Amino acid sequence: MKLIQNICLTFLTGSIIVLSSCGAQKPSVIAAEKAYNAEKYFIAADLYKKAIPTIRNKKTKAELIYKVAESYRQINNTKQSSIWYEKAVAAGYEGKEVYLNLANAYKFQDRLKDAIATYKEYLSQKPGDSLALLGIENCNLALKWKEKATWFDVFNEGALNTKDVEYAPSFYGKGIIFTSNRGKVKGKNYYERTGKNYENIFASATTGKNRWSRVDPLNKAINSDFNEGVTSFDNNNRILYYTQCNGNKGKEIGCAILQTQNEGNTWTEPKLVEIPNPDSVLMAHPSINADGTRIYFTSVLKGGLGGKDIWYSERQGTTWAAPVNAGPKINTEGDEEFPFIHPSGTLYFASNGHKGIGGFDVLFCDFEEGDWTDATNLKSPINSTGDDFGFILDENKETGYISSNRFGGKGEDDIYSVIAIPLVFNVSGKAINNASGKTFAGVKINIIGSDGSTQLVITDPAGKYKFALKKDVNYQLSASKYRFFGDVAETSTYGYKESKDFELNFRLNPIPLKEIIIKGILYDLASADLKPESIERLDTINKTLSDNPTFVIEIASHTDSRADSTYNNELSLRRAQSVVNYLVSKGIETERLRPRGYGESKLLNECKDGVTCPEEMHALNRRTTFSIISEDYVPKEAVKLPDAGKKVAPKAITPKAIAPAASPAKANAVAPATTAPATSAPVVAPVVAPVVAPAVNPATTVPVRKKP
Repeated sequence: MKLIQNICLTFLTGSIIVLSSCGAQKPSVIAAEKAYNAEKYFIAADLYKKAIPTIRNKKTKAELIYKVAESYRQINNTKQSSIWYEKAVAAGYEGKEVYLNLANAYKFQDRLKDAIATYKEYLSQKPGDSLALLGIENCNLALKWKEKATWFDVFNEGALNTKDVEYAPSFYGKGIIFTSNRGKVKGKNYYERTGKNYENIFASATTGKNRWSRVDPLNKAINSDFNEGVTSFDNNNRILYYTQCNGNKGKEIGCAILQTQNEGNTWTEPKLVEIPNPDSVLMAHPSINADGTRIYFTSVLKGGLGGKDIWYSERQGTTWAAPVNAGPKINTEGDEEFPFIHPSGTLYFASNGHKGIGGFDVLFCDFEEGDWTDATNLKSPINSTGDDFGFILDENKETGYISSNRFGGKGEDDIYSVIAIPLVFNVSGKAINNASGKTFAGVKINIIGSDGSTQLVITDPAGKYKFALKKDVNYQLSASKYRFFGDVAETSTYGYKESKDFELNFRLNPIPLKEIIIKGILYDLASADLKPESIERLDTINKTLSDNPTFVIEIASHTDSRADSTYNNELSLRRAQSVVNYLVSKGIETERLRPRGYGESKLLNECKDGVTCPEEMHALNRRTTFSIISEDYVPKEAVKLPDAGKKVAPKAITPKAIAPAASPAKANAVAPATTAPATSAPVVAPVVAPVVAPAVNPATTVPVRKKP
């Protein structure tokens, strides 16, 4: 299974088999041991099975049975390995590791409950073992992930697969090329490790839905009599990069990356991709980026982080630079293999070192702000309890292929097509009367998307609402009800790669009949011009008036006692009028707004003329207020919804009521410090043409709430 992953790595993973002395000298056992240590596992399994009936010693016989299971494990035949591990247990094999290996075999076959029980049996004999604990964790995670499909649906491409191995697909024209050892073994020219043909590169084109052309091997200039596979094309489908192991004569150790160029119906003579690699005989699994300037690959080099790591090399003219390790976001103490660099820059790869559920799981990292993001597991059904690897996606990340030896396949490793599951986003919640704490019906929930879409729904008798959202859109939500201050929020589906349900609840405060202080209405000293930071507060008043179109309100401005009373009256009127002008510029009818300038006539404390007070007490008197003076206004036209605004990056979501808090605050800047007699008569503004303030998009000024 999986060229390179298990091939010619005696120098990395070789093991020495030691049997009990009784019976170990039999020629049949010696031959089996010799085959096993030469990594000829298919032959070793057959020799061990032939030797077992000749052994009388029970301990030695159990050891031989265990070696049959180990031989099948080495060639990834988990079904046969589990059968022989079970036989070893029944025969009384004394090694505790048989339970760990049997549990792993069960997990690979998706027999998760059997696997968990066997891991626990192993733990009873070796308490606290990290591998067994990880195995149980992975099984429980697999059971959880299987409950809901994530990212993609997966389908076996039966027309491409055989009982043998098909894996590591690459896009090629209107089809794919892939690695396979298909076909009947002829004569003695077979791979002694697996007992199957050597692996070569094959191609097939799509001819319709679930239809493929005949599968043919690539040119003989590429396919030798030994192992080739795991391919990558440049962006123009002309240069093919691939892995070749054992050399053209099958006698070399290790693997190398070769390249050949398509010239019509022929391919050029393959040549070595000369990436400096003085420390390794393993260079495999190439993946070239979109512009051909960087090649990713699997290797074991000095400076790596674990077993096999993913590395890359930059093109320098006609040569390649020294390899660079892809780093700890990608590589672990385990093995990382089969890189695929997507045209978008996303790197997909297979790993048995990251958290997952199988042997190898497929993960991905995006490259952002000069570094890789943390690796994300593609979960189920992309990943299974078996080995999942060789994942590729089209340019739009909507369709692709993966190879897997998961339970239920047609052969050992099969090729599966993957189709993106449409992302589904919803936002739902409740409208709550903040005074009573109870939900209530009849609240209008309006939602505006950055794509220009608008939706409106009214809460049901239980006070609930629900909206469907689109992918990569920012949304502004507002809740409104007559005689209540509204509530607003923002949310966004921008950048989400999984479906998600958002929950946003709205709290609406009843509008009181008493005068309400508008906090945060600020002016420069002796000026009636609104400061930019005041606009957000006024937009909340605008929203309240839009939600309550029959309201007529008084806008009142107050000063402290310092400065001449006549001056204070005039200044306060101009400030009240500036608020009216802004609201009119946002579409509120002039007849609904009554500006009043009260100057220093309605002080909230004893800080009148001649009384020395600290600044914070004077500040209480500088305020802007509004109060409802009528509820019988007849609107001239329907209230218009604001523009959706431009698409922006996702924002945190924070609740904020429309209504300003009814508490004193410093609302006006300090007037010139003079003294003058106070007057109790408010100054009423004449009817004047409104001064239009700069337009502000409510979408950019509404307070937000944090994401749930």
